[in-house]
Amino acid sequence: MKRTTRRALLVGGVLMMFTAVTIGVAHASAGSGRIYRGSPNGTYNVCAQAWIYDTADNVAETISQDWNTGCWNDNDSQSSGWLGAKALGYRDGGYCGSTGWYYNSVSTWKFAVGAYLCSNPSGTQVFKTKADSRAWDDGENDYDDYLQVQSPNQNY
Repeated sequence: MKRTTRRALLVGGVLMMFTAVTIGVAHASAGSGRIYRGSPNGTYNVCAQAWIYDTADNVAETISQDWNTGCWNDNDSQSSGWLGAKALGYRDGGYCGSTGWYYNSVSTWKFAVGAYLCSNPSGTQVFKTKADSRAWDDGENDYDDYLQVQSPNQNY
């Protein structure tokens, strides 16, 4: 067998072992699902979703959908700065911190912000995320706030 063939087989075997090992690693997450929060000036639907990911990553998502179609239908892109999201982190029932408000910088129908807001000391803790959403209401020239969509608890 040629040296290059042996090397290719060795590298291929190592990659297959690495793939098998990493596929078996569980990455846990828990989300609230998309929840209808309102419709600024009756022009588009605002839906929100809260996530807690493996190793306590808190994520808040704001989603824009066509007016009067719910949260899983037609995406409706909004201008830069129209969608805002803020994630709040909790560990063992106590508040850890917030990302503060962030806004979409390009036209989009979905915007998310996330951060590791709580420390994760050894042992098992219970984590969750609360998501606040904000959407521009061009009829009022101001943001409408849609607060406190909550992820399920997640143990890490």
